Amino acid sequence: MKIVNIKIKELGMKKPVKVAQSVANTKLINSIQLTLLKLQDDHSDDMTEIEQLEHEAQLLSEIEHFFKNFLKLSDKQIEKAEEELDPQELSFAIGEATARFQGATDKDIQQLRERVKKEQEELEDPLAEKNASEKSE
Repeated sequence: MKIVNIKIKELGMKKPVKVAQSVANTKLINSIQLTLLKLQDDHSDDMTEIEQLEHEAQLLSEIEHFFKNFLKLSDKQIEKAEEELDPQELSFAIGEATARFQGATDKDIQQLRERVKKEQEELEDPLAEKNASEKSE
């Protein structure tokens, strides 16, 4: 069975964790990805405030379970990450762990970071891309 080393600096990991590419870990990866996709797919406009809070609580519970069982983080490390990271950073940390598990290289991760950063900037300012292209002309 192949072992991959995973170290996510945003989570305060000082040393890489050895993670076996086992069926159990594949199930954990699939579960967290499925949860994230389901929550993205939900139409929050159609949901009550209670339903939105329930979904958020479910997601946070799944993330904690993932970090404990997949990355072997302690409760203290998880608490620190939850206090210091915004939801986007937390989501990216999960994405990086998933990508590393699936064999992504440092270069792949850097490209992913750049793409996510660009997408986030465009979401924050949809006119930024248009303004940048107008300035270059």
